[in-house]
Amino acid sequence: MVLSEVLYDQASGQQEFIELLATGAPVDITGWTLRDNDTGGLSVTFATTDAQFPCPEPFVLNAGDRLVVWQGSGASVCSGSARAIFLDRAVFLPAAGDDLVLEDATLACRDYVAFETGVQVGTPPAGCA
Repeated sequence: MVLSEVLYDQASGQQEFIELLATGAPVDITGWTLRDNDTGGLSVTFATTDAQFPCPEPFVLNAGDRLVVWQGSGASVCSGSARAIFLDRAVFLPAAGDDLVLEDATLACRDYVAFETGVQVGTPPAGCA
């Protein structure tokens, strides 16, 4: 499971998103968390215990499936090879940049992507490359 694409483009007015791609065998991402390591603003756990997460458990992605986490509102898609979750929040990816971390249910880092400027530039969390 990898963070495969991030659209960080607040200036254009486009809807921002983060795309995850399931690589290899099927993976149950129930309880996994996608979060911004810098600001703590963006955080979603793929489990019914998180009110933002609209899908039933278990949440299993097959090899090649994509999950897009969108800024704004829309109809979430919980099944199939192209899934979508909408997080209706005013600030999704702050203008100063982000350290996006994907953690599994044991809080182990599974992937990490940084795109930052200025004082936001930091180091990856322990266990992230």
